[in-house]
Parts: sequence; structure tokens; C-alpha cells
Amino acid sequence: MAANASRCVAIAMEVAAKVRLDPTRSNAAIDLMLKAAVASADARRLVREAHEALAGLRDEVGLVTSYGDCDEGQKVFGIPLLSAVS
Repeated sequence: MAANASRCVAIAMEVAAKVRLDPTRSNAAIDLMLKAAVASADARRLVREAHEALAGLRDEVGLVTSYGDCDEGQKVFGIPLLSAVS
């Protein structure tokens, strides 16, 4: 999602320049799109950090295994996990 949002920002900027849209009219929308792309990338990073913290906690309390470990084959609500958190 972060990559798609970033592509959308780039396309919006290119189109705005191509049609010579007044920057005062397009900047607010493009800024919001950019903030969304950054938030998406931040969310992905935070989920990764949370999993690392949980793995450390699992090791600290001596659990043999834990449920909900993330791997590429896992799905959340039928959606591949890496898509769900990105």
C-alpha cells in the first residue's frame, strides 16, 4: 500500500504539472496523499517492530511457540499477511 500510495503521489504531481494546474489548488490534495503514503510506511514499520518485540517477550517468558507469528504464507481475514500490513 505504501508503494501504491507513493506512485499515486508521483502521478498526481506529474498530472498537475502537465495540465499546469495552479499549485494553490493541487498542493493541499497532494500533501494529503503524501501524508497517507508516509503513514502507510510508518504503519508497516511499526507492525514489524511490534513483532520483534513480541518475539523477544516470547523468548523472555520461555514459551516454546507462539501463535500468530507472521510468515509469507499466513493470511489475515483471507488476505496475504504482507499485503494486510503494508
